[in-house]
Amino acid sequence: MRSKLLATGASTALLLLTSLTFAAEPLPSKGITPYVTHFVFRPLLSIDVSGVGTVTTLEAVGTTDNMKGETMLDKMSARCLALNVQSGDKKYIGGACVLADADGDKIFST
Repeated sequence: MRSKLLATGASTALLLLTSLTFAAEPLPSKGITPYVTHFVFRPLLSIDVSGVGTVTTLEAVGTTDNMKGETMLDKMSARCLALNVQSGDKKYIGGACVLADADGDKIFST
């Protein structure tokens, strides 16, 4: 009886694992998908030189949404650091972000 229960449990686990594997949406190795990131920006440090310009470091955190409802780039956490420089009529902003999914996979972008 015990071995029959063990065999039934193993068969059920294999069936569930197989079903979950085939139910997952395959991820393409390359392509394009529209997504949006909702950020909250927080200034970390600012230097203001009167008459010359301002430099501010920013931290941004948020989440992503795939605009087509696909799994690629959807429901990922985003954390970014940026540098915002303004001098006269010139402005520069640049930085880098890390997007992470629930499995711990990460994407680094600049």
